[in-house]
Amino acid sequence: MKMKKVLLSILLLAICIYSYAQKTFTSLDELLDFAKTKNISIQQGEIKMTQAKKAKLVAIANVIDPAINSTASFTDNIGLPVNVFPAETFGGQPGTFREIRAGVQYVTNLNQNVDIKLLNFGGWENLKLAKFNIESTESDNKITLKNLYNNIASSYYNIVSLKEQIKSTQENISTSETLLKIAQNKLEQGWVKQQDVNDAKANFLNTKENSRQLEFLTQQNELSLKILCDIPENDSIVINPKP
Repeated sequence: MKMKKVLLSILLLAICIYSYAQKTFTSLDELLDFAKTKNISIQQGEIKMTQAKKAKLVAIANVIDPAINSTASFTDNIGLPVNVFPAETFGGQPGTFREIRAGVQYVTNLNQNVDIKLLNFGGWENLKLAKFNIESTESDNKITLKNLYNNIASSYYNIVSLKEQIKSTQENISTSETLLKIAQNKLEQGWVKQQDVNDAKANFLNTKENSRQLEFLTQQNELSLKILCDIPENDSIVINPKP
């Protein structure tokens, strides 16, 4: 009993590990919204647009092309000049004099000039190219998005149409199988010829083959949608449009 529980646990674990996600879409708009967020080409286009806008900002900043020139000097006056002043000015005896060194020992000078080029032809040309790059990238992104949406819509409606055909074909298979059995019974009773049975059997087999081809075409269109929407190949995709 314990062995059975262990085997059951292992089986359930394997099912969890190897189970794949299933994505269901009930409308074309829902599928397009999903693809817009997942498609690698769309994401790359958005990155290029961001880079193009940043390049434009850099070009705008470089149009002014400011040139800043700074000069600085520092002087240490070690030997200051000696001047003679009346001592009584500093509280000394009248009629006497005092030697005093006068002046500024440390002198610092800082000069800064800003030169702005109003006619920076190179900067204007780079700005022009940056604007053109944005327009070109925006145009490419629109074309990529349009082609993506067209291809997705084509595969989506193909799947919807094929599924309707499969439903009809399944009904035809049931009908042709019933007719085959009726023909076989009538043959046993001698009411029809063998050729009639052969025709009924051929119709039954052709209907089944048609159903298999429709299933194959549906799978191919589902695979196309996975590629267009960047859905993992192992995930299943279900198109179930609302009535």
